[in-house]
Amino acid sequence: MSQAPPSPTAAPAPPLAGLQPGRRLLQALGALLALGLGGVLSPVVLPLWWGLLALLAAALLVEGLWLARRPTPKISRTCALVWPVGRWQTVRLRLDNPTDAAVVGAAFDHTPGDIETLGLPQDLRVPRRGWAALEYRARAQERGPRRLGPLSLRLVGPLGLWERQVVAPCFEQIKVYPDFREVGSLALLARDDRLGLLGVHTQRRRGSGTEFYQLREHQRGDSPRLIDWKASARRAQLIAKEHRDEQDQQLILLLDCGHRMRTRDGLLSHFDRALNAAILLAYVALRQGDSVGLLATGGQDRWIAPKKGAAALGALLRGVYDLHSTASPPDLLQATRRLLTLQRRRALVVVLTNLRAEDEGELLLALRLLRQRHLVLVASLREPVLRELAEVPVERLIDAQRVAAVAMMSQERRRALERARKSGAVLVDEEPERLPASLINRYLDVKRAQRL
Repeated sequence: MSQAPPSPTAAPAPPLAGLQPGRRLLQALGALLALGLGGVLSPVVLPLWWGLLALLAAALLVEGLWLARRPTPKISRTCALVWPVGRWQTVRLRLDNPTDAAVVGAAFDHTPGDIETLGLPQDLRVPRRGWAALEYRARAQERGPRRLGPLSLRLVGPLGLWERQVVAPCFEQIKVYPDFREVGSLALLARDDRLGLLGVHTQRRRGSGTEFYQLREHQRGDSPRLIDWKASARRAQLIAKEHRDEQDQQLILLLDCGHRMRTRDGLLSHFDRALNAAILLAYVALRQGDSVGLLATGGQDRWIAPKKGAAALGALLRGVYDLHSTASPPDLLQATRRLLTLQRRRALVVVLTNLRAEDEGELLLALRLLRQRHLVLVASLREPVLRELAEVPVERLIDAQRVAAVAMMSQERRRALERARKSGAVLVDEEPERLPASLINRYLDVKRAQRL
């Protein structure tokens, strides 16, 4: 992951925040107050009280002027420019002190409200004509562009009587992407042929498929139809043709950005879960030699034309990193009409949404239109709360009513999905955690069945 080059930025000469009383000043004032109360009872204490008050006033004046005129450290920030959502990142700060006096105080880095931090604020001590490094951890909970900064410094005077608040304009632009580290893990498993650890059921098939791949020696169990008689005659041994699943097909991800996808299970919303599953599916499809495109609907309007090759996944990530669910209802019918004008070539259209029984009429009409040209796979996220509520022990009448309502809702939902299946669509109905593996398995099944 690329790192942002450190670019020291000096704070402006006039401080943005003035002097504030320090802890030792408050302690000194408390002591003087106690001594003054004692002077009421014993007048001989009053001269001492006045002397200490004059000494404190002089110290306050000298330290205040020194602290107000003191140049602030030069600050730079180093961090990754691209963050995966929901993953902890390390942010490093460097403070350079060009003066002949040490800098003592604390530092706090300002981050957007949806970025969680650990390790702030931090105490700091920068030696004279030296530097100090601080680091903290941050985690973005929403995708999209973000800006870190400015940095607040609390500088403490030598006597600790005054503190000076300084805001240094040290900014950094970052982009919060979908959790692409899952794609990296999938890439490692795919390379080592261990996709089964994710629940993906890969099958090694010898010689089947529709696209010629290579010639190899005939092996026991091969079909006689696979024998290449000309190559066998030239080599004086049986040579078989090996085929693989057809490549250069097209996959279109139709992503619902409507209000139902805003439900959260833990840190990530259902929309984020669906987007992560879509990216994982795109990675697998690109490895299969297919082209991948995306159409967003439901309050978002974005079209990414199908592309193939190593750069296609990066282009897809850059195209969707700032997509969010909205308060708009899903409009599958409008999205279907738009897709039919954009995508002329036959493709596998994967609809990622959260279906309800009331969507049945619109869904069936959209499927009927899509099926005229494309093969459709409907991936619907099932809320875990439906399962959790159905498993709650029934002890009171309200518990029975809740379980009955959940059962009725689930039954209506299953009925709508079954009608969609009978209309010719391939279905995936899973909870968010299991969606990626189930979606990839369905895609691989379609490839093996040569339905495109």
